Amino acid sequence: MPWSTIFGKKRPEPPIEFDELSDKVDSLARQVKMLELEWESTYNKIRSILARLNKRDDRETAVTPSPRRGDGDGNTSEPGDDIDRIIALRRGRR
Repeated sequence: MPWSTIFGKKRPEPPIEFDELSDKVDSLARQVKMLELEWESTYNKIRSILARLNKRDDRETAVTPSPRRGDGDGNTSEPGDDIDRIIALRRGRR
């Protein structure tokens, strides 16, 4: 005769079986993994967008003509020099 019945107490049933608990843990692990992948994808998208914006800003600052110093009379170098420089920068030449 088991001791629990001698004292009039029964062992309580476990609330969740091991298989159910294991399934829940596996399900939660999958959900966490999916969230990690989703955030990684979002982070990569934001990083590439910021890189594009930074590159665009660098190009705009490089293409913007800077004021040139003249020869003292207020004359600058040839007027087409800025345009040629802008075209060369757009084509990837420096």
